[in-house]
Amino acid sequence: MRAKRRWAAVVGAVAFAVATFATASPTAAQAAAVPLPPGPMPVLPAPPGFPVPAPVFGAPVPPPLDWLTAAKTAGTAVTAKQGAIQQLAAARDAVRRAQRSVRTSRAHLAEVREGITGARARIAQLERSRATVIARERDRAVRAYMSGDDAVMIADLISASSINDQARRAIYANAGQDVDAHNVEAIEADLHHDKAILVALESNERAAARALRVASDGLSEASQNVVVLTAVLTDASHGGRVFPVDGPFEFDDSWGNFRADLAVDTQSHGHDATDIMAAGGTPVVAIESGTLDRVGWNALGGWRLWIKGVSGTSYYYAHLSSYGPNLMEGVPVLAGQYLGTVGNTGNAAGGPTHLHIEVHLPNNPWIIPPPGTLPGADGIVVNPYPLLCLLAGAPVPVIPPSDPLPPPEPSTTTTSTVPPRAT
Repeated sequence: MRAKRRWAAVVGAVAFAVATFATASPTAAQAAAVPLPPGPMPVLPAPPGFPVPAPVFGAPVPPPLDWLTAAKTAGTAVTAKQGAIQQLAAARDAVRRAQRSVRTSRAHLAEVREGITGARARIAQLERSRATVIARERDRAVRAYMSGDDAVMIADLISASSINDQARRAIYANAGQDVDAHNVEAIEADLHHDKAILVALESNERAAARALRVASDGLSEASQNVVVLTAVLTDASHGGRVFPVDGPFEFDDSWGNFRADLAVDTQSHGHDATDIMAAGGTPVVAIESGTLDRVGWNALGGWRLWIKGVSGTSYYYAHLSSYGPNLMEGVPVLAGQYLGTVGNTGNAAGGPTHLHIEVHLPNNPWIIPPPGTLPGADGIVVNPYPLLCLLAGAPVPVIPPSDPLPPPEPSTTTTSTVPPRAT
């Protein structure tokens, strides 16, 4: 009897454990079993003396996070600013290329316009020549009509000194008519040719003006990119981003670590985040300026929130113990603004306090999702570890395989390698 009671207790414990674990699983089938929050939303004001960031009007938008993933390895690690430095060098090269394109487009446009000026001058000269020849022929025709001779004017013949002179003048008059007629035909052919050239040059002028506008826009964009990346290097907040925990912390690369037991849960998944370990109650701040989304309770994340960053990147915070005042969906926040405190709510209950943070890049077609993942409603989840290293002032590690890879660069001396995915 005692053995049966022990066995029943074991079965009951296992059933309770499975039920508890199932409620923490994110599957849609278990949505109805999501527990209610343990009371009203906890709200605490910022600690005394906590800095309140002020909005900076006209501040550059933080660059997309793909500039960080473009960092190259330097030995076994990358310095905290090397990614931005390399990207800045590329941006300056882009400015130089854009400047050359603008100069080339301006020179081509000036050349085309010079050709248009020359073509119009030739057309004007040809029209004057045609008018002169036509006027001479018209005057000759009028004089011949008045004299009754289609070929030679009587006044011209009367003044001749001899019969031979009269014949010579008649020949010259007929020849003059033929020459003028030929000249008019040649002039009109030249006019037709030059007008066709003018039409083509005017079309080229419009195309060259469009090319100049495109080149100028490209130069403006490249110059703005240099401004933004320069801000990344000169601004202590790395171009508008700050570390999300304001207090003592520690973290490592936990990307891909399992957070569930495969023996009892077929929905176990890799850890698509970084856990920043910190004492309970440590302030949590906005990593980037943006807009709050989905602020409130979640069975897995506990008290959690999302930030839709102005750069296009989204951030997920989980396991908070409290929120700052007046935080709700749609409220704008500034980088460094107090959001709440570190805790262990949700499926982290009973464990060490920490901030679970995820980074989701936009669903851009040129970003390759990490192995085993697909673009989702919140974007492509990538390893936050390199970004957190940068914001914490630590050396940025070698590009982790979870990040979108930069486009390959042609080289005849070196070959880039990507380290295998950690297990």
